[in-house]
Amino acid sequence: IRCACACACACACAIALCYCTLSFAQDIPVIADQNEAAWRLFNIETVETYIIPSYKKFLDESENLHHETLLFCKVVAQPDTDIQKSLNNTKQAFHHTMDAWQWIQNINFGPVEIAMRHPSIQYWPDKKNHVSKHLNKILSTADEATLTPDNFQRNSVSIKGLPAIERLLYKETAIKAFKHNPFSCKILVAISQYLNDTAHSLHNEWLTTMLPQFKDTKQLDGYFEDDIDAATSLLKTLVEPIEVIRDLKLDRPLGSRFENVKFKRLESWRSNRSLANLKLNIRSLEVFFLGNSPKFEGLRPLISQQEVKK
Repeated sequence: IRCACACACACACAIALCYCTLSFAQDIPVIADQNEAAWRLFNIETVETYIIPSYKKFLDESENLHHETLLFCKVVAQPDTDIQKSLNNTKQAFHHTMDAWQWIQNINFGPVEIAMRHPSIQYWPDKKNHVSKHLNKILSTADEATLTPDNFQRNSVSIKGLPAIERLLYKETAIKAFKHNPFSCKILVAISQYLNDTAHSLHNEWLTTMLPQFKDTKQLDGYFEDDIDAATSLLKTLVEPIEVIRDLKLDRPLGSRFENVKFKRLESWRSNRSLANLKLNIRSLEVFFLGNSPKFEGLRPLISQQEVKK
């Protein structure tokens, strides 16, 4: 009961912060005479200082996660080793990767749209328990051919990302399960490899393909119509995620009455990081909106000092 109350209170605070952030964003009127050049500068700074470094962080953490899964599976295969310590290291790498993903999760356009990368990285909400069903199916077949990079692409999006890793690592009998079925370790490695490959592609494509599109929005057959169109795509990623937080991460599991709360609908409940996800989501949006350094001031240059103080 104490855990339930604590979670409900924490989520209530998160709701309040979400609504305050959304209200703040909606109440600030953009200065009417801001020209396209000002938006162009905002666009480029956002991509160079917020988006690309965030994807680089996701790449670095996913690379470390893959490294830890490889080490863990070597430990599992050997007798008389400290499996628990290695499992804890792998869980820590999972958390760091999820942290990095939650920070940049709001960017839902561009390269992440290709080949269903966004749901592949994190298939959630999983309303019909697809992750467990498809994970159990591939575990039962124990067909190593399905884990080659080319064949793994053909698997369900539900088992390619972080939720599938969470299920494998956070079973109550995880060590026993890995020992009993070594193929589960091979699945763990294959998923972490896919995540790392995807993170590498996302970072590279933003750096080499998307950034030039923001620097020259009017190129022939470009991604955007003009700098205002590019800014619109960015600003949507500031507002739409708040609706996701409200509708899926809070309202859906909490419901309208406390006795109807369904905590297993919370994001990342198995790894006990539902609230951590919310904090990262909101902090990331705050940095996007207000900036975090003289090199990246968010939307501040586009509004008056009086409006900033509001």
